[in-house]
Amino acid sequence: MKEKKYYTPATSEFHIGFRYEAYEDPRIEDGWVAYEAESYADIRHCMDENSDGEYRVKYLDAADIEELGWVRKDTHPNYYVFGSYSIDFDDPENIRIDAMVGYFDGGGKEYEVLFRGNIKNYNELKRIMEQIKIPIKS
Repeated sequence: MKEKKYYTPATSEFHIGFRYEAYEDPRIEDGWVAYEAESYADIRHCMDENSDGEYRVKYLDAADIEELGWVRKDTHPNYYVFGSYSIDFDDPENIRIDAMVGYFDGGGKEYEVLFRGNIKNYNELKRIMEQIKIPIKS
């Protein structure tokens, strides 16, 4: 897993549905409050204010993967399944999403790689799942 838990997002990352945290009030735990951009006005506000570094996004972690419906396999701590799909989170810089497409004659499962690369956060994993037609858990 990543050593740093958060990063400052680029303004180009913001979109409707984008999850982020804003530094609001030092009297609230650590001062950070979670938000999800619900409108273009929210995005414009963040883009106007983002230069001061008061916004952050959590790097993708196990809780994010599980929230989107993936189930961790007991035999491998960084391997998750979602129906016939699997995600290998061993190397956060090189995450792989596969689909089981059949069986070999010897009984082993045959997989097709649907995605391989870096997924920085929950927002990116959700977008990739939508693009490769993996249903999102409601």
